[in-house]
Amino acid sequence: MRLRRGISLLLTAVMMFSMIQAVPASAAGAVSAESFAITPENPAVSPESPEITPEGPAEERTAVINNLQKSYQEDEDKIVLNYETTDCSYIEIYVNGTKQEEHYTENTYEYMPVTEASSYVFRMIPYNANDTAGEELSFTYTLPYKTAAITSKRNEYII
Repeated sequence: MRLRRGISLLLTAVMMFSMIQAVPASAAGAVSAESFAITPENPAVSPESPEITPEGPAEERTAVINNLQKSYQEDEDKIVLNYETTDCSYIEIYVNGTKQEEHYTENTYEYMPVTEASSYVFRMIPYNANDTAGEELSFTYTLPYKTAAITSKRNEYII
């Protein structure tokens, strides 16, 4: 008698679990099978279904300028800026408050002509694909005096 009762309870539990999995979701907030039906108005995508990508939800990334290297090329009278960018579509470049480049996409920028012993204030603003400005990079670059070269020397001795 105890064995029959145990088997009966076991079968009842199995039936209940199997019924739970077979019942379609119809509670509030649940998605029913009808919402995924393919119709002429809705050929393949349900309005309730979220877009799923391997990367997860799309989030806006901030454009950044990295590894800035500044150099002065005395023989060509120019300042050269080399840098890397992350999540950047273009850069706006200002020199001494004047916009020099509006949609600059290269990783090297050359500013010329320059004057010896002068200071130049650079402002670089990176933008991402959504035209959102990233972290601005500002710095001052002061040029040295040009190197003097003596080509000949004339000595005069008075005796």
